[in-house]
Amino acid sequence: MKLRKQIFAAKKTAVLLLLLLFAGSSCVIAYQAASAQSSAPQYARTGATALYQVLGGMIPFFDGVNGTISYTVTNVFQNGSMAVTLSGNVSEGNEVPVSNFTNTIIDNVQIPRIFPAIDPLALGRVGGLQFENVTCNFVKNGSTTVPAGTFNTMEYSGQNQNGTTTYYWFDPTTGLVIEMAASGGVFQLQSSNIVQPNSVPTGLASSLPFLETFGLAFGLGALIFVGMWVYYNRRASKNNGSRSSKGPSNTTQKGQKVSSKGSEKV
Repeated sequence: MKLRKQIFAAKKTAVLLLLLLFAGSSCVIAYQAASAQSSAPQYARTGATALYQVLGGMIPFFDGVNGTISYTVTNVFQNGSMAVTLSGNVSEGNEVPVSNFTNTIIDNVQIPRIFPAIDPLALGRVGGLQFENVTCNFVKNGSTTVPAGTFNTMEYSGQNQNGTTTYYWFDPTTGLVIEMAASGGVFQLQSSNIVQPNSVPTGLASSLPFLETFGLAFGLGALIFVGMWVYYNRRASKNNGSRSSKGPSNTTQKGQKVSSKGSEKV
């Protein structure tokens, strides 16, 4: 009887040790996951989102590329990767149907290829940085105004594989892309829960860059139209003047001939 009690007590102790070991392992795993989340860049958090507007072509109001693209981090893994859901609603003009898409892609936390951000520790390093397969060099510090607001930014630029110069404006604190521009197209932050702007623009201020572009294009077109109108108007006036000068001279010569004939008869 005493032996049975000892065996039962030993089993009970073993079960308690296993439970404690399991609980300890769970705490360690949870702590490691929390540490990984806290040490990772701010964009590498579950639920991190960034919404961008896409505009292409010289005049965004006319048949250019326009729409929105959103990025959402749905999961962050311990192996240094994260799941990013990419959604878009983009139009390429009246003749091309609207493109709607949603994809979930595994991305790298430290060197993201899909999510439009870079580890902020890479900003400011000597020798530039690699972003979207482009070797970028630092240009200057400044501020950038986009629909989401005005942000302090670090500007970088570089040439892609096609030789096109691409410009990037990063938020120095989070590494999030605030704006990208290349070949007449622009990619601007519209909203995000990762970064906060210094100030939020009014509706007129946010649309001012596009109004300036439209006004510049309209003014250029008007200038060309007026120049062509003046040119052809002057040319037409010159031709009419030459024709009118010929008319009186011929009439005078004929009149002289008639008068000379009349004098002979007399």
